[in-house]
Amino acid sequence: MRKFPKPRVFASRCLGLAKCRYNGVTIKNSVVNALGEHVEFVTVCPEVEIGLGVPREPIKIVSKAGKRKLVQPATGLDVSGKMEEFSEGYLGKLGEVDGFILKGRSPSCGLFDVKEYSGVERGTSRGKNFSGFFGKKVMGMCPNTPWEDEGRLLNGEIRGCFFKKIFTLARFREMKQKRKMKDLAEFHEKHKLLLLAFGQEGMGKLGGVAANRKKLGFEEAAKEYEMEMRRLFRNGICKKSAANSLMHAFGYFKKGLGREEKKFFLQTLEEYMNGKVLISAPRSLIWSWVLRFDEEYLREQVFFEPYPKELVMAENRVYMG
Repeated sequence: MRKFPKPRVFASRCLGLAKCRYNGVTIKNSVVNALGEHVEFVTVCPEVEIGLGVPREPIKIVSKAGKRKLVQPATGLDVSGKMEEFSEGYLGKLGEVDGFILKGRSPSCGLFDVKEYSGVERGTSRGKNFSGFFGKKVMGMCPNTPWEDEGRLLNGEIRGCFFKKIFTLARFREMKQKRKMKDLAEFHEKHKLLLLAFGQEGMGKLGGVAANRKKLGFEEAAKEYEMEMRRLFRNGICKKSAANSLMHAFGYFKKGLGREEKKFFLQTLEEYMNGKVLISAPRSLIWSWVLRFDEEYLREQVFFEPYPKELVMAENRVYMG
């Protein structure tokens, strides 16, 4: 059984972690709940941290003449400066995290689909394609750290991709502590198929760093490798690249499989490409052959077990109720 280090993940505190919403309640979040025993959570409520109480009057973003303000309509309070100062200070001292899970549509924590208004009055919405104050700072100050809002994580494909990223980064942090060239080489070797699923070009760059590690030295090689890997993770899994990973693994079994087995796999792969099944369907077929033919190289590939099995079950559900 594969052992998994615990990713260090920031989560908005209202997502089932404390009763700090403006109305004094918490939001039950099945993704955060599922991750509970598998990650180390770091939490905060930016609105509470800048002095707004629980419960409190709601705040919203008002934009005039290109200038955004975070205001509390009921009191006329402008907390823009406080939120900017808190966000920069907090994120600057947060340290290394492997991912962010933020409250969606929040004027403070939201990453996407946050409403912006032209005035404090009702019915003056300018649309909802904006980011909250704290969320925007996360995107700006931590561009190479995976971040998602809790709403998008209810999608099985997005959720599985996020899990892969945070657990891979946690494994890399653990590897860095050993400070040995052979461990960097082993990390790359075991993650080849997983990294390929995020993009052929990025995988090629990582392979170049790993191959040149002795010339660079461990510290420089690890730093460059991590930088390239985080850049690669700025994208989601590319279906075409993921299919390349699956076909590469499939090639190990072409001589041992019957015609119907091959046909069924290729049909399942096509269903994945067309969005009818998640990647776990063709991946599970390959894994069954890894066990059947005792294929040692593929058995070591993280691609087939990128995070704890309990979370693999979660990935397979469209909604975690």
